[in-house]
Amino acid sequence: MELKKYELAKIIVFHGGFLPESFTSQPVQQALIQSFCQNHNKAIECLCEATATHPEPSMFVILGKLQMKAKKTKVIKFTLYICQARHIFFLQKDFLRAIHLNPKCIKARICLGYNLETLGKLQRAWRQFTVAICIDPKCRAAYDGRTSVCLQMGETFAAFQDTNALTTSAPLLTNQGVINELMGYLPCAMKDYQQAISVDTNYALAYFNAAYCYYSKVLQLDPRNESAVMNHAITNTLLNNIEEAKEDFEKAIRLCPFSAAVYFNRANLYNGLKQYELAEKYNSTALSIQPNDALMYKFRADIRSKLGFNKEAVEDYKQAMSIQEQFDSM
Repeated sequence: MELKKYELAKIIVFHGGFLPESFTSQPVQQALIQSFCQNHNKAIECLCEATATHPEPSMFVILGKLQMKAKKTKVIKFTLYICQARHIFFLQKDFLRAIHLNPKCIKARICLGYNLETLGKLQRAWRQFTVAICIDPKCRAAYDGRTSVCLQMGETFAAFQDTNALTTSAPLLTNQGVINELMGYLPCAMKDYQQAISVDTNYALAYFNAAYCYYSKVLQLDPRNESAVMNHAITNTLLNNIEEAKEDFEKAIRLCPFSAAVYFNRANLYNGLKQYELAEKYNSTALSIQPNDALMYKFRADIRSKLGFNKEAVEDYKQAMSIQEQFDSM
């Protein structure tokens, strides 16, 4: 400081502040001074001496910084790898110490499991996650960790069992059913949907997926079943499977070209897609087949108002009200 070498002083103080008192030996100071004086090779040589006697992560961090300053990028990577490896090693010692103090410490066991997994010691990691599960059978983190280890060991079935162990909510069971369905396992999918419904009887998506599964099975047995095709299309619409719904409606129209219900539900699909011209077209076709339906007039009025056809929309609303009044008076 007296020589007004403020930057040098700042660097030495900065780095020295992060080191334990025993590490602030002459090689470290010399390395920092040599680095400041642009003698990078000498600085690295000095610090290598320090790391030989005090192989701590903080020393390797400083060495990495000096090598970065010297633009020795390949050596930097190697140094950082050493630092990371030593850091993992010291973490492992901490976790083991925590487990020694409290063998039922779940957090320590899970952290140790992930630590061992990082080092590639999968069997030992699996053992730690398993002990954590024995301590707390509902610990999701332990199941997630063991699932990851099982997959890396090629134990797919065991991983799937661990995933299932905590799959208890209706949304998760429904998602599992969808996966089984996509894989072609319809019986398994149906089991998942039924379990989801038993967990939450108000979870509508599980019912829709179960219905979709049933209709798919019907169509496998009877591909020309008109009711199954139309309901399959409606279910696809509700599940937002747009392309499949379009294909189903095409098939339904080929099977029953004079069904007002098919055209009406197809109009519903395009209304949801905000393709109002097509929605109006198919709803009008439905009305030409079944002209005394108040709901269809009301629906077309809604569509026409979105298209800006206000006069036609008002006429449809009036027609819907007239039909409904006639129906109520009967």
